[in-house]
Amino acid sequence: MHEEWRMVELVGGLIAFLVIAATKRIRLPFSVLLVFVGAGLKVLTEFSEEMRGIVSRLTLAPNLVLYVFLPTLIFELAYHLDVRQLRHNLLPS
Repeated sequence: MHEEWRMVELVGGLIAFLVIAATKRIRLPFSVLLVFVGAGLKVLTEFSEEMRGIVSRLTLAPNLVLYVFLPTLIFELAYHLDVRQLRHNLLPS
């Protein structure tokens, strides 16, 4: 029963992140949206005891972060990298 609940939490969290990533109206990078979501969760946990209990039950395995989220963020940042600006900034002025 406990493992089933953890799987539901994991799938729910992944769906939430995918919904955030799929929003085309917001013209912010995915990594910035994740920071805003994290900050919003922190603010909600400070004001709501029920929300604090929900967020405290959410856990992420280090392997999940290392093998799923980190490569996704690095790919997204590299995909949107402006190569001309990178070349300009690499050389000393």
